[in-house]
Amino acid sequence: MEDKTMNKNLLVIIPMGGLANRMRAITSGITLAKAAKFKSKIIWPINKELYSPYEKLFDYGSLPTELKNINNIEDLFLYDLPRKKNIFLSSLLRFGRSNAFYHDINTFASNNEYSPENFYHRIILTGGKQFIRSGLDFFPFEPKTYRNIFKPSKEVEELVCSIGNEMDINSCYGIHIRRTDNRQSISNSPVEIFFSKIEEVISVEPQAIFYLATDDCKLKKVFHDRYGNRIRFNDIELRRDTNIGIKMALVEMLLLSRTKKIYGSYYSSYNESAAMLGNIPLEVLTLK
Repeated sequence: MEDKTMNKNLLVIIPMGGLANRMRAITSGITLAKAAKFKSKIIWPINKELYSPYEKLFDYGSLPTELKNINNIEDLFLYDLPRKKNIFLSSLLRFGRSNAFYHDINTFASNNEYSPENFYHRIILTGGKQFIRSGLDFFPFEPKTYRNIFKPSKEVEELVCSIGNEMDINSCYGIHIRRTDNRQSISNSPVEIFFSKIEEVISVEPQAIFYLATDDCKLKKVFHDRYGNRIRFNDIELRRDTNIGIKMALVEMLLLSRTKKIYGSYYSSYNESAAMLGNIPLEVLTLK
């Protein structure tokens, strides 16, 4: 028999941030909706944080819910927090359209009241149509669920197979070094700590090879100059604000996921995502 309660309750997830942030928020939301017996829907903003429609990256058929791509203007005025950029109109434009609106800034990131258990009960008690705008794993989920949802699109999978087969990626250890604007990763996972790990692995496994993924192209030359052909890498431009850039960022993540083990950077959801997708070990290299 169809659950009538489920029919009238809807959880709308608006994922924020880059690839890995969005992936964990979507999986959290779908898992929460299932636990609470709500329907779910994904609103996918195409903006400077991630400039690509969902289906260009992932197989839409693997997503167990409805998804709608929206542009930056629609996101700003309908789903963002009230601020100068939207003339503080977003909450007014949402008025009467939902029973609750949750956002990382004023909910999960700063309020202990929103533990998974408490949030689950709040969702059920509130009922109706509720919005969650997040880039966090605000509700626990099974890694298997994550892997089942995020199957690459045909175009992305073809690129991964082409590059991976050429490099014999399955025999590599993965190295992920996060740089650019991630200060915590830069300060807690310096390059030297990766040098030490590579040399430690080589001392035990003299034939070891490594696939290096990084958003700092200069580092690829540094590692290749130091370790020669042990270091495999691809000249991929990883950018959030172009369609090709974000597609190649996913390709790089999937290449990492198909290595034997990942040695990753501190405070990076990207290497966590790669390890989860591949169901492989992740060792975060940090001074802490």
